[in-house]
Amino acid sequence: MSDPHAAPNPAQQPAPASATQPEFPPPAAPVPAATPAPAPARKGMSKKLRSIAGIVVFIVVAVAVKMYLRSSGGDDATVGDCIAEGKGTALTVVACDDAKAQWKVAGIVKDIEKPGATEGKVCQAFPATETFGWRKTSGDKGDVMCLAPNSK
Repeated sequence: MSDPHAAPNPAQQPAPASATQPEFPPPAAPVPAATPAPAPARKGMSKKLRSIAGIVVFIVVAVAVKMYLRSSGGDDATVGDCIAEGKGTALTVVACDDAKAQWKVAGIVKDIEKPGATEGKVCQAFPATETFGWRKTSGDKGDVMCLAPNSK
């Protein structure tokens, strides 16, 4: 029997590691880089177009509302009279040489319902018309005053 405390026999010792054999396992293969996500589609132009369209719609609606609401005053106006805009939607007949005279009545179309007055076709017979005023006569009907700029 051999002594367990005795020095090991050189024939029993493990062989030294060779220079080509690594002492540790080889490193793992590198992980490929993640492919970047595709860039989102450019929506900048469509946002601009929507903004512009929104502004145009707002302006058209504002002008239509202003024309629709311009319905008080000018009750005694006749063709050729001059009109001044007062506070809010008030229209007042003034002398044509008055500095406040902005509009001149180019024509009057009678018995028009207020919603129909905003269609823009009512004053086609008066080509100088740039805006109009509506004055109530009875119920939902009234007269449309087709207004042209006053050329003092």
